[in-house]
Amino acid sequence: MRRSKSMAEGLLQSLMQCNRTWDAFEEAGVRSIEAAEATERVERCEAALECALTPDEVSRLEVEVSEAMRDVADQATYRTAEEMGCDQGAFLKALDFADEVGPDIRMYNVCTQPCAENGKCGYAFPSKLWWQKGEGTRFGNLKYDPGMTTSKAWSFKCCCEWGYLEEEAMGKPGSAAAQWYNELAREYGNDFNEWPRIGCHQGFRAFRNGPSMVVEMKINGEFQAFMSERLPEALDDAIKRKNYESFTRACDALTPQEIYNSLPMCFPMTHTITVRGKPFRGVARYPLAAWEARGAPVMTRGCWAKFCMKIAEKDITNLEHVFRVAEAMSFLP
Repeated sequence: MRRSKSMAEGLLQSLMQCNRTWDAFEEAGVRSIEAAEATERVERCEAALECALTPDEVSRLEVEVSEAMRDVADQATYRTAEEMGCDQGAFLKALDFADEVGPDIRMYNVCTQPCAENGKCGYAFPSKLWWQKGEGTRFGNLKYDPGMTTSKAWSFKCCCEWGYLEEEAMGKPGSAAAQWYNELAREYGNDFNEWPRIGCHQGFRAFRNGPSMVVEMKINGEFQAFMSERLPEALDDAIKRKNYESFTRACDALTPQEIYNSLPMCFPMTHTITVRGKPFRGVARYPLAAWEARGAPVMTRGCWAKFCMKIAEKDITNLEHVFRVAEAMSFLP
Protein backbone atom coordinates (compact mmCIF):
# COMPACT_ATOMS: atom_id res chain seq x y z
CA MET A 1 0.00 0.00 0.00
CA ARG A 2 2.85 2.39 0.79
CA ARG A 3 4.36 1.76 -2.64
CA SER A 4 0.98 2.38 -4.30
CA LYS A 5 0.58 5.67 -2.44
CA SER A 6 4.05 6.92 -3.39
CA MET A 7 3.41 6.04 -7.03
CA ALA A 8 0.04 7.78 -7.03
CA GLU A 9 1.60 10.90 -5.54
CA GLY A 10 4.55 10.71 -7.94
CA LEU A 11 2.24 10.40 -10.92
CA LEU A 12 0.21 13.43 -9.86
CA GLN A 13 3.26 15.54 -9.12
CA SER A 14 4.87 14.68 -12.46
CA LEU A 15 1.68 15.53 -14.34
CA MET A 16 1.35 18.86 -12.58
CA GLN A 17 4.82 19.90 -13.73
CA CYS A 18 3.63 20.15 -17.33
CA ASN A 19 0.47 22.01 -18.27
CA ARG A 20 0.29 20.22 -21.62
CA THR A 21 0.30 16.77 -20.03
CA TRP A 22 -2.05 17.82 -17.23
CA ASP A 23 -4.47 19.21 -19.81
CA ALA A 24 -4.39 15.90 -21.69
CA PHE A 25 -5.33 13.94 -18.57
CA GLU A 26 -8.03 16.46 -17.71
CA GLU A 27 -9.46 16.30 -21.23
CA ALA A 28 -9.48 12.49 -21.08
CA GLY A 29 -11.26 12.73 -17.72
CA VAL A 30 -14.03 14.86 -19.19
CA ARG A 31 -14.50 12.36 -22.01
CA SER A 32 -14.51 9.46 -19.53
CA ILE A 33 -17.22 11.18 -17.50
CA GLU A 34 -19.27 11.75 -20.64
CA ALA A 35 -18.78 8.11 -21.67
CA ALA A 36 -19.89 6.91 -18.22
CA GLU A 37 -23.00 9.07 -18.40
CA ALA A 38 -23.79 7.83 -21.91
CA THR A 39 -23.33 4.21 -20.78
CA GLU A 40 -25.75 4.80 -17.93
CA ARG A 41 -28.27 6.24 -20.40
CA VAL A 42 -27.93 3.12 -22.57
CA GLU A 43 -28.58 0.89 -19.56
CA ARG A 44 -31.59 2.94 -18.44
CA CYS A 45 -33.08 2.99 -21.95
CA GLU A 46 -32.53 -0.73 -22.46
CA ALA A 47 -34.18 -1.50 -19.13
CA ALA A 48 -37.12 0.72 -20.05
CA LEU A 49 -37.32 -0.87 -23.50
CA GLU A 50 -37.79 -4.30 -21.94
CA CYS A 51 -40.80 -2.96 -20.08
CA ALA A 52 -42.29 -0.94 -22.96
CA LEU A 53 -46.00 -1.63 -23.53
CA THR A 54 -46.89 0.23 -26.72
CA PRO A 55 -45.33 0.36 -30.21
CA ASP A 56 -44.81 4.13 -29.91
CA GLU A 57 -42.95 3.68 -26.65
CA VAL A 58 -40.78 0.94 -28.17
CA SER A 59 -39.91 3.16 -31.15
CA ARG A 60 -39.05 6.14 -28.96
CA LEU A 61 -36.83 4.09 -26.65
CA GLU A 62 -35.06 2.38 -29.57
CA VAL A 63 -34.10 5.82 -30.90
CA GLU A 64 -32.85 6.86 -27.44
CA VAL A 65 -30.79 3.67 -27.11
CA SER A 66 -29.26 4.24 -30.55
CA GLU A 67 -28.36 7.85 -29.75
CA ALA A 68 -26.84 6.92 -26.37
CA MET A 69 -24.78 4.13 -27.95
CA ARG A 70 -23.52 6.62 -30.55
CA ASP A 71 -22.41 8.89 -27.69
CA VAL A 72 -20.52 6.00 -26.05
CA ALA A 73 -18.78 5.17 -29.34
CA ASP A 74 -17.89 8.83 -29.88
CA GLN A 75 -15.92 8.93 -26.63
CA ALA A 76 -13.77 6.02 -27.85
CA THR A 77 -13.19 7.58 -31.28
CA TYR A 78 -9.81 9.14 -31.94
CA ARG A 79 -9.98 12.85 -32.75
CA THR A 80 -6.26 13.37 -33.28
CA ALA A 81 -5.58 14.30 -36.93
CA GLU A 82 -9.23 13.67 -37.80
CA GLU A 83 -8.99 16.50 -40.34
CA MET A 84 -6.68 14.19 -42.33
CA GLY A 85 -9.62 11.96 -43.21
CA CYS A 86 -8.57 8.58 -44.57
CA ASP A 87 -4.93 9.35 -43.68
CA GLN A 88 -5.70 9.76 -39.97
CA GLY A 89 -4.60 6.21 -39.19
CA ALA A 90 -1.10 6.84 -40.54
CA PHE A 91 -0.65 9.80 -38.19
CA LEU A 92 -1.96 7.81 -35.21
CA LYS A 93 0.46 4.96 -35.98
CA ALA A 94 3.39 7.38 -36.16
CA LEU A 95 2.47 8.86 -32.79
CA ASP A 96 2.38 5.36 -31.27
CA PHE A 97 6.18 5.50 -31.13
CA ALA A 98 6.29 8.30 -28.53
CA ASP A 99 7.52 6.69 -25.28
CA GLU A 100 7.40 9.88 -23.21
CA VAL A 101 4.04 10.78 -21.65
CA GLY A 102 5.22 13.82 -19.70
CA PRO A 103 8.05 15.11 -17.53
CA ASP A 104 9.66 12.11 -15.87
CA ILE A 105 6.86 9.76 -17.03
CA ARG A 106 7.60 7.17 -19.70
CA MET A 107 5.65 4.17 -20.95
CA TYR A 108 7.33 1.25 -22.71
CA ASN A 109 5.95 -1.74 -24.55
CA VAL A 110 7.11 -4.89 -22.81
CA CYS A 111 7.18 -8.43 -24.17
CA THR A 112 4.81 -10.71 -22.25
CA GLN A 113 5.53 -13.90 -24.20
CA PRO A 114 6.31 -17.10 -22.24
CA CYS A 115 9.95 -17.57 -21.27
CA ALA A 116 11.46 -20.72 -19.73
CA GLU A 117 14.00 -18.72 -17.73
CA ASN A 118 11.83 -15.96 -16.26
CA GLY A 119 8.25 -17.09 -16.81
CA LYS A 120 7.66 -14.10 -19.07
CA CYS A 121 10.16 -12.50 -21.44
CA GLY A 122 10.01 -8.98 -19.97
CA TYR A 123 12.27 -7.24 -22.51
CA ALA A 124 11.63 -3.53 -23.16
CA PHE A 125 13.52 -0.98 -25.24
CA PRO A 126 12.64 2.17 -27.22
CA SER A 127 9.52 1.71 -29.35
CA LYS A 128 11.39 2.67 -32.51
CA LEU A 129 13.72 -0.32 -32.14
CA TRP A 130 11.11 -3.12 -32.11
CA TRP A 131 11.13 -5.16 -35.32
CA GLN A 132 8.39 -3.70 -37.50
CA LYS A 133 6.31 -5.18 -40.26
CA GLY A 134 7.17 -3.26 -43.44
CA GLU A 135 10.64 -2.35 -42.20
CA GLY A 136 11.89 -5.91 -41.78
CA THR A 137 15.14 -6.87 -40.13
CA ARG A 138 18.51 -5.20 -40.69
CA PHE A 139 20.51 -8.17 -39.36
CA GLY A 140 22.35 -9.90 -42.18
CA ASN A 141 21.79 -13.44 -40.91
CA LEU A 142 18.04 -12.87 -40.43
CA LYS A 143 17.18 -11.25 -43.76
CA TYR A 144 16.14 -14.55 -45.30
CA ASP A 145 14.41 -15.91 -42.19
CA PRO A 146 10.69 -16.14 -43.13
CA GLY A 147 9.74 -15.33 -39.56
CA MET A 148 11.59 -12.02 -39.73
CA THR A 149 10.64 -11.02 -43.27
CA THR A 150 6.93 -11.83 -43.52
CA SER A 151 4.19 -11.07 -41.05
CA LYS A 152 0.63 -9.82 -40.89
CA ALA A 153 0.06 -6.09 -41.29
CA TRP A 154 1.12 -3.65 -38.57
CA SER A 155 2.90 -6.01 -36.23
CA PHE A 156 6.00 -6.04 -34.05
CA LYS A 157 8.44 -8.62 -32.77
CA CYS A 158 10.58 -8.70 -29.65
CA CYS A 159 13.84 -8.06 -31.47
CA CYS A 160 15.95 -4.98 -30.82
CA GLU A 161 16.88 -3.86 -34.33
CA TRP A 162 20.27 -2.17 -34.06
CA GLY A 163 20.04 -1.26 -37.74
CA TYR A 164 17.10 1.03 -36.93
CA LEU A 165 19.26 2.68 -34.26
CA GLU A 166 22.08 3.21 -36.76
CA GLU A 167 19.66 4.88 -39.19
CA GLU A 168 18.28 7.09 -36.43
CA ALA A 169 21.80 8.07 -35.36
CA MET A 170 22.87 8.90 -38.92
CA GLY A 171 19.74 10.99 -39.46
CA LYS A 172 20.02 12.87 -36.14
CA PRO A 173 23.71 13.15 -35.21
CA GLY A 174 23.15 15.21 -32.08
CA SER A 175 20.37 13.08 -30.61
CA ALA A 176 20.31 10.75 -27.62
CA ALA A 177 20.02 7.89 -30.12
CA ALA A 178 23.28 8.97 -31.79
CA GLN A 179 25.01 9.17 -28.41
CA TRP A 180 23.85 5.64 -27.55
CA TYR A 181 24.88 4.33 -30.96
CA ASN A 182 28.38 5.78 -30.54
CA GLU A 183 28.69 4.24 -27.08
CA LEU A 184 27.76 0.81 -28.45
CA ALA A 185 30.12 1.19 -31.42
CA ARG A 186 33.03 2.00 -29.09
CA GLU A 187 32.22 -0.99 -26.90
CA TYR A 188 31.33 -3.62 -29.52
CA GLY A 189 32.70 -2.32 -32.84
CA ASN A 190 31.19 -0.58 -35.85
CA ASP A 191 29.32 -3.60 -37.21
CA PHE A 192 25.98 -3.78 -35.37
CA ASN A 193 25.61 -7.39 -36.52
CA GLU A 194 28.26 -8.20 -33.89
CA TRP A 195 26.51 -6.37 -31.07
CA PRO A 196 24.62 -8.30 -28.36
CA ARG A 197 21.31 -9.63 -29.66
CA ILE A 198 18.32 -8.55 -27.59
CA GLY A 199 14.86 -10.13 -27.71
CA CYS A 200 13.04 -13.44 -27.90
CA HIS A 201 11.90 -12.90 -31.55
CA GLN A 202 8.28 -13.70 -30.63
CA GLY A 203 5.40 -11.51 -31.74
CA PHE A 204 4.37 -8.61 -29.52
CA ARG A 205 1.00 -9.12 -27.82
CA ALA A 206 -0.63 -5.84 -26.82
CA PHE A 207 -3.81 -7.30 -25.33
CA ARG A 208 -2.85 -10.83 -24.32
CA ASN A 209 -0.73 -12.45 -21.62
CA GLY A 210 -1.42 -9.68 -19.08
CA PRO A 211 -0.41 -6.00 -18.95
CA SER A 212 1.86 -5.18 -21.90
CA MET A 213 3.25 -1.82 -20.80
CA VAL A 214 5.55 -0.68 -18.01
CA VAL A 215 5.37 2.85 -16.65
CA GLU A 216 8.55 4.42 -15.34
CA MET A 217 8.43 7.66 -13.39
CA LYS A 218 10.73 9.61 -11.15
CA ILE A 219 9.80 9.67 -7.45
CA ASN A 220 12.03 11.54 -5.01
CA GLY A 221 14.77 11.73 -7.63
CA GLU A 222 14.72 8.03 -8.55
CA PHE A 223 12.87 6.17 -11.31
CA GLN A 224 10.43 3.46 -10.27
CA ALA A 225 8.44 1.09 -12.47
CA PHE A 226 5.02 -0.56 -12.39
CA MET A 227 2.91 -2.59 -14.80
CA SER A 228 0.10 -1.09 -16.84
CA GLU A 229 -2.52 -2.14 -19.32
CA ARG A 230 -2.85 -0.16 -22.56
CA LEU A 231 -4.18 3.35 -22.07
CA PRO A 232 -7.94 3.82 -22.55
CA GLU A 233 -8.80 5.39 -25.88
CA ALA A 234 -9.75 8.79 -24.45
CA LEU A 235 -6.39 9.21 -22.68
CA ASP A 236 -4.33 7.76 -25.52
CA ASP A 237 -6.08 10.12 -27.93
CA ALA A 238 -5.56 13.15 -25.69
CA ILE A 239 -1.83 12.49 -25.29
CA LYS A 240 -1.42 11.86 -29.02
CA ARG A 241 -3.26 15.08 -29.84
CA LYS A 242 -1.01 17.17 -27.59
CA ASN A 243 2.04 15.72 -29.35
CA TYR A 244 0.40 16.18 -32.75
CA GLU A 245 -0.46 19.82 -32.00
CA SER A 246 3.11 20.56 -30.95
CA PHE A 247 4.37 19.18 -34.27
CA THR A 248 1.80 21.01 -36.39
CA ARG A 249 2.59 24.30 -34.69
CA ALA A 250 6.20 23.89 -35.78
CA CYS A 251 5.44 22.85 -39.36
CA ASP A 252 2.44 23.61 -41.59
CA ALA A 253 2.68 20.53 -43.82
CA LEU A 254 3.73 17.61 -41.66
CA THR A 255 3.64 14.00 -42.85
CA PRO A 256 3.35 10.87 -40.67
CA GLN A 257 6.92 9.94 -41.60
CA GLU A 258 8.18 13.37 -40.50
CA ILE A 259 6.39 12.97 -37.16
CA TYR A 260 7.94 9.52 -36.72
CA ASN A 261 11.40 10.85 -37.58
CA SER A 262 11.02 13.74 -35.12
CA LEU A 263 10.05 11.63 -32.12
CA PRO A 264 13.00 11.30 -29.72
CA MET A 265 14.08 7.96 -28.31
CA CYS A 266 13.62 7.44 -24.59
CA PHE A 267 15.45 4.72 -22.71
CA PRO A 268 14.31 2.57 -19.77
CA MET A 269 15.92 3.71 -16.53
CA THR A 270 15.17 0.72 -14.26
CA HIS A 271 15.90 -3.03 -14.49
CA THR A 272 18.55 -2.46 -17.16
CA ILE A 273 20.25 -5.64 -18.30
CA THR A 274 23.86 -6.74 -17.86
CA VAL A 275 25.95 -7.98 -20.81
CA ARG A 276 29.32 -9.66 -20.28
CA GLY A 277 29.35 -8.46 -16.71
CA LYS A 278 28.74 -4.80 -17.60
CA PRO A 279 25.59 -2.69 -17.28
CA PHE A 280 23.88 -2.31 -20.65
CA ARG A 281 21.87 0.89 -20.63
CA GLY A 282 18.87 1.48 -22.85
CA VAL A 283 17.42 -2.04 -22.56
CA ALA A 284 15.40 -3.31 -19.59
CA ARG A 285 14.18 -6.74 -18.60
CA TYR A 286 11.32 -6.43 -16.18
CA PRO A 287 10.48 -9.35 -13.84
CA LEU A 288 6.85 -9.55 -14.99
CA ALA A 289 6.14 -13.05 -13.68
CA ALA A 290 7.63 -12.24 -10.27
CA TRP A 291 5.69 -8.98 -10.07
CA GLU A 292 2.45 -10.78 -10.88
CA ALA A 293 3.18 -13.57 -8.38
CA ARG A 294 3.54 -11.14 -5.51
CA GLY A 295 0.55 -9.02 -6.50
CA ALA A 296 2.47 -5.90 -7.53
CA PRO A 297 0.35 -2.83 -8.43
CA VAL A 298 -1.12 -2.76 -11.94
CA MET A 299 -2.64 0.28 -13.59
CA THR A 300 -5.68 -1.06 -15.44
CA ARG A 301 -7.56 0.75 -18.20
CA GLY A 302 -10.37 1.37 -15.73
CA CYS A 303 -7.95 2.84 -13.21
CA TRP A 304 -6.47 5.19 -15.81
CA ALA A 305 -9.99 6.36 -16.66
CA LYS A 306 -10.93 6.90 -13.02
CA PHE A 307 -7.67 8.73 -12.41
CA CYS A 308 -8.41 11.09 -15.32
CA MET A 309 -11.99 11.57 -14.14
CA LYS A 310 -10.78 12.68 -10.74
CA ILE A 311 -8.37 15.16 -12.30
CA ALA A 312 -11.23 16.48 -14.45
CA GLU A 313 -13.14 17.38 -11.30
CA LYS A 314 -10.44 19.99 -10.62
CA ASP A 315 -10.42 19.42 -6.87
CA ILE A 316 -6.78 20.49 -6.76
CA THR A 317 -6.91 23.01 -3.92
CA ASN A 318 -6.40 20.27 -1.37
CA LEU A 319 -3.65 18.06 -2.78
CA GLU A 320 -3.73 15.69 0.14
CA HIS A 321 -7.33 14.88 -0.72
CA VAL A 322 -6.36 14.20 -4.34
CA PHE A 323 -3.50 11.96 -3.20
CA ARG A 324 -5.89 9.96 -1.01
CA VAL A 325 -8.29 9.51 -3.91
CA ALA A 326 -5.44 8.51 -6.21
CA GLU A 327 -4.21 5.99 -3.66
CA ALA A 328 -7.68 4.52 -3.35
CA MET A 329 -8.46 4.13 -7.03
CA SER A 330 -5.36 4.22 -9.19
CA PHE A 331 -3.76 0.89 -8.35
CA LEU A 332 -6.75 -1.26 -7.57
CA PRO A 333 -8.11 -3.93 -9.96
